[in-house]
Amino acid sequence: MSSNLIIKDLSYLQPANQIDLILGGSVYVGTVTVTETGSGYAVAGAAALALGQTTNTNTQTHAKAVFGNGYTYSTADASAIARAKSGSQMASSYNSGTSTSLSFNSSSNFVTKTN
Repeated sequence: MSSNLIIKDLSYLQPANQIDLILGGSVYVGTVTVTETGSGYAVAGAAALALGQTTNTNTQTHAKAVFGNGYTYSTADASAIARAKSGSQMASSYNSGTSTSLSFNSSSNFVTKTN
């Protein structure tokens, strides 16, 4: 028994923040990055694909959440690069994304001055 799913059936999927696909003769490259932050969390993802005789890919991600006294700071960075070469055909793709969030957990962080 086979089962076919379509995108709308996969409710957990989220759209990619940045995506780049290059098709050039016999070389193919593609990159995608995803970054998201919120109060107390940070997510970073990157992927790179290169098809050809000579290929190079590199992905880097960094995500952190800092819980301070009355505030939360989150940051996420992602980058992806892909290069491919076959004979005289070359293709390259680069993608990056950044997300930052600053949340205050208490109104005591604000000073109100009255006369």
